[in-house]
Amino acid sequence: MNQRTHNFIIAGLILLAFAGCAPTEKKSTPTAGSAFIYASSAVEDLGVELAKTFEAFYPTARIDIGQLRARAAVESLLFGKQEEIFLDRPLAQAESLAAAEQRIPIYQYPVAALPLYFAVHPENPVRAIDSVGLRNYLTGAWESWQEVGGPDIPCHPYISLPGEGGWEVCMNYYGFLDTVIAVICSTQADLVKKAEADPGALAVLSLPIKKTNLHKLWWRTGTIEIPPNIRTIVEEPRYPFKLTLTYITNRQKQDAAAGFLTFIVSNAGQKVVADEGYRPVTIPVRIVEMF
Repeated sequence: MNQRTHNFIIAGLILLAFAGCAPTEKKSTPTAGSAFIYASSAVEDLGVELAKTFEAFYPTARIDIGQLRARAAVESLLFGKQEEIFLDRPLAQAESLAAAEQRIPIYQYPVAALPLYFAVHPENPVRAIDSVGLRNYLTGAWESWQEVGGPDIPCHPYISLPGEGGWEVCMNYYGFLDTVIAVICSTQADLVKKAEADPGALAVLSLPIKKTNLHKLWWRTGTIEIPPNIRTIVEEPRYPFKLTLTYITNRQKQDAAAGFLTFIVSNAGQKVVADEGYRPVTIPVRIVEMF
């Protein structure tokens, strides 16, 4: 054996040794592997509960939920590296058009529904509000709760950031308001904290009312008063402010994220949705074949 052949054999053995020591990348499947999902603040807690239950069913899977404002999450989905987001609204028309212009495929899956609540401090005796009253408070045309039979104290509206579900639902109802006189809150937790401490608060809530100490207002239309609940957002007489919690992705694959989505719309996932105070919106399905 000449020296050249001997060196070639030694080099080959070294490469084989390194190949044997290299870690094998674990393949993500619908029941194993990991996924990271951005969620807007209104749905972060629900996302965490769904993830915990999914992981209990499938211990080899890991779903991490990170909070991000809705517009930033959408931008990350359309122009960054993020592949899944979870919002308290579907994509807006402008966002869908941007995706189409960039030839980015978008798949949207409704997960749950919830009334957008208008709530007041527990000591405020006001029971209901109508379209005129809500507009006047949001735009600053009215200042005192006395305008709707309440105490003679200033009304302080609290609402989420533009782009979040609560803001978008209000703007869609009124066809956009030129002026909004309100305390803009970056998260639902901050909104609830401030409203619960303010006797004059008018909170625009994208969370189940049971998660707060606030008192919900009924919706008055003519002589009819409609309670906001998970029944009246779909049945007559209908409460007009509905949030649709939506799972949005820009790809289709058979991995942990796909398994998590399939779990969310299954019986077990929708039970979590109902237990947390939301209206389930899907029926049980089989594992989705994603490519």
